[in-house]
Amino acid sequence: MISILLGYVLSSSENPIIQIWFLQQPWLILLVFLFVIEVFRAVMERKYHEVHNTYKLTVGRIVFTLMLFFILLGTDFFGL
Repeated sequence: MISILLGYVLSSSENPIIQIWFLQQPWLILLVFLFVIEVFRAVMERKYHEVHNTYKLTVGRIVFTLMLFFILLGTDFFGL
């Protein structure tokens, strides 16, 4: 949220030719942030959870989310 607001402020006050890549595309920051959080969760579940196989479900959820994201992005949201 902060990067979106900061990107808006910088875009409206600065020269529009100058673009900061991570402020213009906040979805990339969100995707990386979610990926890092889920990988960290899987590592912690593998190390410290009582049932050691729960990390496999988390890794499966990461793979499913990434596949869904790239399929939707690659097909232009199924042409919608």
